[in-house]
Amino acid sequence: GVQTCALPISARTLIVYHLTDQRELMGAFLDALGIAHENGLIQDDAAKPEPEKLPAAVAAIRDKFPGADVDLYLKTLLSQDPETWSALGDLVPS
Repeated sequence: GVQTCALPISARTLIVYHLTDQRELMGAFLDALGIAHENGLIQDDAAKPEPEKLPAAVAAIRDKFPGADVDLYLKTLLSQDPETWSALGDLVPS
């Protein structure tokens, strides 16, 4: 899981925002990736996205949610865990 105590306040704020306001978006994205979750929270910390599934998963949430919300969520994933989510780099506007 995410060790929030070691994160800067801005990072913790983004996590809290997504956990409180963006659970539906998070769940839809993880569903599209085939990653087990409970209301948007990944159940297995070792679960990794399959890079070839990411473009379709990003397209799926872009169809359902505001672009700004999607971009913020994807950038948050990249900033919190760049190793796991590095393949998102080409799918998120800079």
